[in-house]
Amino acid sequence: QEQWDAWQRVCSADGLPNFAAIEDLVCQTVFESGECLVRRRPRKYPDDGINPPIQIQVLEPDYLDHTITRSIDGGYIIQGVEFNLIGQRVAYWLYGQHPGDVVSISVRGGLSLQAQRVPASEVIHVYQPTRPGQVRGVPRLSPVMQTLRDLDDWEDAELVRKRTEACLAAFVTASEDVALGSQTTDSVTGLLTEAFEPGMIARLRPGEDVKFNSPTYAGGYDDYKTSRSRDIAAGVTIPFELMTGNYSKSNYSSSRMGLVDFGRTVSAYQWNVMVPVLCDGVSRWFLDSVQMFDGIASTVEWDPPSFDLLDREAEARADETQLRLGTMTWPQAVARQGYDPLKQIAEIAKYAPLLKSAGVDFGGTNAQNENRDTEPNKQD
Repeated sequence: QEQWDAWQRVCSADGLPNFAAIEDLVCQTVFESGECLVRRRPRKYPDDGINPPIQIQVLEPDYLDHTITRSIDGGYIIQGVEFNLIGQRVAYWLYGQHPGDVVSISVRGGLSLQAQRVPASEVIHVYQPTRPGQVRGVPRLSPVMQTLRDLDDWEDAELVRKRTEACLAAFVTASEDVALGSQTTDSVTGLLTEAFEPGMIARLRPGEDVKFNSPTYAGGYDDYKTSRSRDIAAGVTIPFELMTGNYSKSNYSSSRMGLVDFGRTVSAYQWNVMVPVLCDGVSRWFLDSVQMFDGIASTVEWDPPSFDLLDREAEARADETQLRLGTMTWPQAVARQGYDPLKQIAEIAKYAPLLKSAGVDFGGTNAQNENRDTEPNKQD
């Protein structure tokens, strides 16, 4: 654990501060692009100062050559992912740099836009399958792309309408040419233009008339945008209030129900994608390297923090009830908060004597003992 705590601060090949930042970047990439590639990068030991001597590189899915789909000896390739005859992933065909880069020659030398075969043991492919046999990931926003486009078109039309309403146009009816404001002649087109000035007074000749345009207001913008935003939130399985920050039409009960349901979605993603694919994959690389260089073998358990709801006091009472009933153990309760139970109990044992000697009491065990001493004996 101490080696992991030290290594995770230098594990990023892209200069990210720690492994948590890698997890965050992977999540954002999967949300946007539907998938993300994580590649193991060996390092020199001890020259590079990294122990164990490996780092992690996060790659966009664009690095995977999706144009390669063919049969090969002993297997087949689908969109850059190579399989053996029994359907196991054995390799990924990756570019040397992002295909959207301007430079076509890799800084490491050679043609960068020529995909190279990388063994599957060196790559973690993070995505959430939505159908059996799915090889590549699907962006989270794909079900609502058309809705987003319609909303964008509505926004553009609304902006044009606002600009039109802000325009003040005058239409002059006269028997001969008359100017309401200052006149200028365009040097290119030769057309005569007029302009109004603040506070000006223009006199018209008898029989002349001036009319101004009056754009009509088209309502329903707020209702349409709210309705479309709710459709988008439902499509990406995120509560409307959480996605938009608009809590004007929600109450405590509805907000809590939405957060509870969203918490289940997050938990399912944690345990079905992040933990078994990314976290377990990286921990295998870490332990393989540690065992190779230090001869230490170990196992790993991941404890993602619980999803915080709205009433922490009620949640704490619920945890206390589960502990009394035995439906949850104390290590499980601590792990739900994202802490290591062994470190937690070590800190409690370390600081409990100091608190007691200083006369500090948070109303825990000491208060319960005092209440127990003052209560009358029921048998008496």
